[in-house]
Amino acid sequence: MRSLFTSLLLMVLFQVSAQPDFSVNVKFNGEAPRVARLFIDKSGLGISPEATEVVFQSGSAKVNVRVAMPRVVTLNLGEQFFALYAEPGKQLDFTVDQSSGVSAIQLDGTVARENALLQRFYSKFDADFNDSIQQVKMMASSVDTYEMELFSNKKKQNDFLRSDPDWSKTSEYFRTFIGMELSFRYWNRLLAYPIIRANSDRNILMVNPLPDVMLEELAKVKADQPEALTATSYRDFVKYFVVYFTSKANGFKKFTDPSVSAERKSATAREKFNDQVFVFWLSRFLKEECQNLSPFIVKKLKAQLEALDKSKLYFPIVNGLCDERKIAAVQAENKDKSQSVANNDEPVLTDKNGKQVKLNDFKGKVVYIDFWASWCGPCRAMMPASKALHEQLTEKQKKEIVFLYISIDGTQEAWLKAMQDLDLGGVNVICPGNWTSPACRYFQINSIPRYMIMNKKGDMVEFNASRPNDPELLGKLIKLSQE
Repeated sequence: MRSLFTSLLLMVLFQVSAQPDFSVNVKFNGEAPRVARLFIDKSGLGISPEATEVVFQSGSAKVNVRVAMPRVVTLNLGEQFFALYAEPGKQLDFTVDQSSGVSAIQLDGTVARENALLQRFYSKFDADFNDSIQQVKMMASSVDTYEMELFSNKKKQNDFLRSDPDWSKTSEYFRTFIGMELSFRYWNRLLAYPIIRANSDRNILMVNPLPDVMLEELAKVKADQPEALTATSYRDFVKYFVVYFTSKANGFKKFTDPSVSAERKSATAREKFNDQVFVFWLSRFLKEECQNLSPFIVKKLKAQLEALDKSKLYFPIVNGLCDERKIAAVQAENKDKSQSVANNDEPVLTDKNGKQVKLNDFKGKVVYIDFWASWCGPCRAMMPASKALHEQLTEKQKKEIVFLYISIDGTQEAWLKAMQDLDLGGVNVICPGNWTSPACRYFQINSIPRYMIMNKKGDMVEFNASRPNDPELLGKLIKLSQE
C-alpha cells in the first residue's frame, strides 16, 4: 500500500507544475540588514546549500526559492538564522519589529500557522533535538532506560502538537512531514545508541546489539523511503541503520580496517535501499569518511556514485571534497612524512624483466591477489598452501584464474631470491618500498599477508579475502570464474 507521505508527495508534485516557488516576504521595522538570504540544502549533505540573496529596499525584501516538496529552509538576516517550514507554492510574511529595541517576530501568509507551531515546538523540546545532550544521556543510561525516555519524549512531542489549537488547521503535508521527523528521530537515536557507546572507547571490541524486542518493532518500519529524504531525522536514520546492520553482519565485532568497513557498509546499503536512498547514503558516507579511506576504495565508490547519480546532485560536491590526490598526500604524510606522493593512480607493478603490469591487464579473469614480502614470515608460511591451491586447478581453470603475487620488498634482489627459494608460480610482480610502497598507500595496507579477490569485470569483490589454506577458497574462485 502506498504510504500517506508518498501520496501527498505526488499531490504536491502535481501542484508544483503550476506554482513551484516558496516565497518569503521580509519586512523590518527598524534598521534592516543589507541583504536577506534563503538557504536550501537540496542535497541534504549539510554543505554548499544553494543561497538566494535579495537586497533590502526600504526595509523590505522578497526571496523566492524552488522547492519540490515540503522541507525546512534557512532564512539569514544579518547575524540571525531562522529555520522555516516551506511548501511549494506557499508564502510566508516574516516581519521583524525592532521599534521597542528588542526583536519581535510576526508571521503571516499561507504557511504562517505551520511556522508558528514549528517555532513553539522546537522551543519546548530543544533538548530532545540536541545531539550533544542526547549523547551524554546515551553514555549514562542503559539501553532500556534510554529507549523508555525516547518513547516517552516522542509521546510528549506528539501530544503537544495534537493538543495545540493550530495543529488541525495546518496542512496535511506539514502534519505528515513533522510526524515523519518524530518517528525517524526515535529510531535514529536508538540505532545510534550501541554505535556511539562502542566507538567511545578503542578498547571496546564489540558492539552490543539492541534487544530483540526493539528490533522486532524496527522490522515494521519501512527503511527505504526516498520521499523522506527531506527530513533531517530520516537522513540520520539511514546512516545509523547501515552502520548497525553492517555491524550485525560482522558478528558485532568492530572493524579494524576502514577500507574493509567501507566495503561492507556499501554492500549493506546497496542491499537495503533503492538507488535514490543508496546514492544519498553513499554521498554522505564519502563526504564524512573519504579522508580515512584508501584512494583505491575512494576511487571505486566515487565511480559507483557517478554512475548512479543521474541528476548530478551529489557527485560534483563529493568529487570536490574527496579529491583523490589530496587523500593520497594526507595518507602519505601520516605514514611517512619524508615521502611524498606524486599521484594516486593505480600503482605501477613490474615483473622480473622490468615489464609494467596493471590490474586492468587481467580483466576477463578472476584474480587472487597476494601482498607479501621476503622478510614477512607469515607470508612465506602461506606460500606452500597457495602453491597447492594453484596446482588443484585444471588447465582450463588456470587460464581463467590468476594467482597474482605482489611483493612490497625494499629491493628487487631480496624479492627475486625469495621468489626463487619459494618456487612461486602464478604472476609475480614487485612494487618496492616496504610500508611506504605505493601499493600499500593505494590499498591502505598496514599488515601482510593481505589477500584480495578481483572478478572478471575488474571489480574487487573481496578487499580482505581469506588465506590460501581456507578450504572454501578454491570453490569460491571457481564459482567466480564461471560467472
